[in-house]
Amino acid sequence: MATLDLYIIGTGKTAELIYQYTRNSYVIHFADEEKVGQKFFNRTIIHPNDIPKNSTIFIAIGVNKLNTIRQRVYEEFKQKGYKFLTYVHPNATVMNTAKIGEHCFIMEENVIQDYVSIGNNNILWSGNHIGHHTHIGDHNFISSHVVISGSCTIGNNNFFGVNSCLGDEVSVGDFNWFSPLTSSVKDVEDENLFVMPKTEVSKVSTKRYFKVQ
Repeated sequence: MATLDLYIIGTGKTAELIYQYTRNSYVIHFADEEKVGQKFFNRTIIHPNDIPKNSTIFIAIGVNKLNTIRQRVYEEFKQKGYKFLTYVHPNATVMNTAKIGEHCFIMEENVIQDYVSIGNNNILWSGNHIGHHTHIGDHNFISSHVVISGSCTIGNNNFFGVNSCLGDEVSVGDFNWFSPLTSSVKDVEDENLFVMPKTEVSKVSTKRYFKVQ
């Protein structure tokens, strides 16, 4: 039976998922300054300022404003001396030479190869590939089925959408947004927005295009 306490900050969809991943290992409590006194998973929500000192916490805030909201709360509670949960799903593959920082959440089916280093306050949704010798900084959000190839360098506060991809030895700066299906084989500086071209339905039918009789 779980005996360790975990305080989850936030009561949105991310908090719901964090709860499901951790509820068998921890006694869960919730903190949300806008919902104090309400119930969430049959637990009374407290104010974040009322979380007991030396508690273990996880900040269940997603990519909002390129992870800067999660970053702000993380830095605030780090300054106060709180401990942070780093969660790695048992079905994730993390090689023993890889290093993972604090307050990271790594879901199932991630593959993190040898000599990868991942900084603090990162979320890796399910099913990503992080190639060997890649360095990932802080405050990033990597969604599902992202491929980051070997020897890449990722800065801070980036977002990688579903099925986005980086080639080998690509460097990415800070505050970049890769929409789903986007990719780069060249270095990326700061504050770039990668989006797919608008998809339009062709006026030519597939049967005509492929000469199907």
